[in-house]
Amino acid sequence: MIILEFHNRIVENTVREQVMSGGADIVDVTCADFDGVTFHVSSDPAAPGFLLVSISTRCFYALQEYGVNERLRAIYGELMQAEPESSYDATLRIDLAKAPKAPGFFRKIAMLKRHVLAAPLLDTFEKIEKKTAKPDLLEIRYRDDEAFYLKPEGDRCVMIFSIHFRDMDDVIFSKVFLQAYADERKNIRGSPAVSFSQKEPPLELQGLVQASEEQGYVQFVLFPDHLHPQRRQNTVNLMLTFRNHLMYHLKCTKAAIAHSMRERVKAIIVILNRAKQSFPGDAKEKKKFGGKTFVRK
Repeated sequence: MIILEFHNRIVENTVREQVMSGGADIVDVTCADFDGVTFHVSSDPAAPGFLLVSISTRCFYALQEYGVNERLRAIYGELMQAEPESSYDATLRIDLAKAPKAPGFFRKIAMLKRHVLAAPLLDTFEKIEKKTAKPDLLEIRYRDDEAFYLKPEGDRCVMIFSIHFRDMDDVIFSKVFLQAYADERKNIRGSPAVSFSQKEPPLELQGLVQASEEQGYVQFVLFPDHLHPQRRQNTVNLMLTFRNHLMYHLKCTKAAIAHSMRERVKAIIVILNRAKQSFPGDAKEKKKFGGKTFVRK
């Protein structure tokens, strides 16, 4: 099983090349990430020697309620621009002459998307720790037809993913995939409880969302151990990549099954060709030395 990276590899490599070269080349890179996120890495046209890294996401306005701007300033400090680049939600401005040439710095810039989407989770986990969390359901619609929900329940937190399945085969594979999660939970101490429902939303969402054949719901129950300050960041990383982790493995499973079916068909064709019989009266095709063919009648 593969755990997807939490950072954007294109952003990391572009920033590394620019910092190591001192901005010798002018760059203008636009790349997409999971969850409808768009990055823009470009040389600052107003100031040579500076690099701009901007991000755009569908739910940034909703994330402001959970202090996303304050959290980004706490992480990136003076790199965070007061006014983002046009058509983007947040922008980092890097002085290439002063930027540290360290792998940790490049990875920190590439984790921008993670830090943006982590705001509501960290806000909820911190309130649960301080025992000030209200039992209200929080909705973050981070994709056009999908969302994740957070609901504090005492010292634990329920996180629900609403996943839109465009192919009904994915529903079957998802049940098998998530059943493996449930089975492994018996052998792994302290793992979160997980459940999957198709069409019918869980109790926490009934009356808030409409049932749909193409909509599935995955529910995690995060216990106090998962919300502990020492494990909190890892919990956020795994939760934010779960939906993409699931869809990635569904596609890999379907590709493996299709490959196995093709190999099986090839083996059957070989067996059938070996079973063909020739009769003395059949016309035989022969080839001359030059490659031309003729049929003896």
